[in-house]
Amino acid sequence: AAAAIRAGLRGTLFASLSRRQTSALARYVQSLEPVPSPWLENGVLSRAAERGEQIFFSRETGCAVCHRDATFAGGC
Repeated sequence: AAAAIRAGLRGTLFASLSRRQTSALARYVQSLEPVPSPWLENGVLSRAAERGEQIFFSRETGCAVCHRDATFAGGC
């Protein structure tokens, strides 16, 4: 987790933290409890989320062209 945080900060924010800071941040992130997705209803996408998915993958917006990986975090 610390290496991923370090790479993420360096790659997106162009910031560099000390190993001590990165380790502390990693411990904090690992301590967080996941929350249920507001876009799921009984384990499936809500209607609002389905509409958002259609917009995301539409030719008009082109979002999926740049954000291809499983996390949709990639950028143009």
